[in-house]
Amino acid sequence: MTEETKALTVYGKVDLSNYFDKGKFDQIHNVAKMFAQARLIPKHYQGSVPDCVIAISRASNMGLDPIQFMEKTYVVGGKIGLESQLCVALTNKSGIFKDVIDFKFSGKDDALTCTAFAFTAATGIKCEAKCSVQNAKDMGWWGRNGSPWPKQTGQMLRYRSATRLIKTYCPEVLMGLDSVDELRDYEGTRPQEKNITQEVNELREDKPDFQPPPARKKAEKKPPKEKPEKEANDPAENQDAKPELHPDVAELKELYENPVHAEDFAKLDRQEIEYTIANNRATSAAKFIEEAKIGG
Repeated sequence: MTEETKALTVYGKVDLSNYFDKGKFDQIHNVAKMFAQARLIPKHYQGSVPDCVIAISRASNMGLDPIQFMEKTYVVGGKIGLESQLCVALTNKSGIFKDVIDFKFSGKDDALTCTAFAFTAATGIKCEAKCSVQNAKDMGWWGRNGSPWPKQTGQMLRYRSATRLIKTYCPEVLMGLDSVDELRDYEGTRPQEKNITQEVNELREDKPDFQPPPARKKAEKKPPKEKPEKEANDPAENQDAKPELHPDVAELKELYENPVHAEDFAKLDRQEIEYTIANNRATSAAKFIEEAKIGG
């Protein structure tokens, strides 16, 4: 084992050699493969080499035989849960308490209460923890689906008060693990999360005629309003502008060809004729008049 590997195998006072010592890990993996193929281990470990590796590692850290550990553990919600019986046995064997954990009952009906107690080996101080039927009902353990509380009330009170005592005064015995009874109670009373699809489907079941709201129509763009054209002869806008002339072609031709109206034709101002031509109001007529004037 190299110096680097030795550094990895010990973190504080925790031995991590099961994972970072290649030779040791390979051996655990070989044993796990054998356990996964065995029929005499619990079904929740059969066929799963990774789960068996974790169980072997946990058992070695707790000083237990791996097969014993597997037989007394279950998987609930992705977590390892110890049988309450094993929790009490490990604590009694640890020597933390002077004697084994003992129990005392008091009250009846919903007030029925079990007190788990023990005396510390070092100081002789009494340690205790309680659990009652009312407590189980308040927490939702009593009425959950498949709950053993109504039929095994006394035993469940003993186990729950004992695990509370162990977790309070000597949590190092269980190394952070919960009892399987605790996991099942908490898992069974945990509210189930729903996704948005489930919520919509429930609404549709409650309201068979449920219809989604219609999609909003895009607002049609209105064409811009046309600004009114300003009249050319508006005195307020164009005071100096000369009124446009709109001579009729036939009338001008008649004035030019008929000598009788020569005087009227002569009355047409040259400026008026040029203004009409410039604005292109009557091109053909203006051209006719222009040629007439030039020729005259």
